[in-house]
Amino acid sequence: MERELTEEKKEHLVNYVRKIVSKKRKDLRKLEQNLPVGIEEFENAMMNDFHTAKFDTMSRWKIAKKILEEVNLDQEYREIFLEFASERHKEVSPLNAIRNLYAHKTRAELENEHTEEMCIEIRRKITKQQDNLENILEVLGEA
Repeated sequence: MERELTEEKKEHLVNYVRKIVSKKRKDLRKLEQNLPVGIEEFENAMMNDFHTAKFDTMSRWKIAKKILEEVNLDQEYREIFLEFASERHKEVSPLNAIRNLYAHKTRAELENEHTEEMCIEIRRKITKQQDNLENILEVLGEA
């Protein structure tokens, strides 16, 4: 059985990847074109679409981060939220980095890193972020 890729198969793979990227670009253009300009319509669209696959995790984080910068909110809430993905928190591994570790490595590759301590750390970070988001929503609901 031939396992090496022929030039023809390599070319086929290049074209396949280009099609995927092209589709993603078209989807993003469509999303951009369909985002309402009016504030009320935009808010309604975001309420419906923000948590969907239309926005990837990092885009959602950046948008939420910007919103938190714009509202009058205790700095502590912002700082905890920034721990989710910010590289400036060098003393802690951001939760999103841990998520990416698990999402992009095989089980065999994770064998040494996936420990009970890591699971405890993940649950601790998720709980901290969830509690913080609930606190933020509570504070904003009072506004």
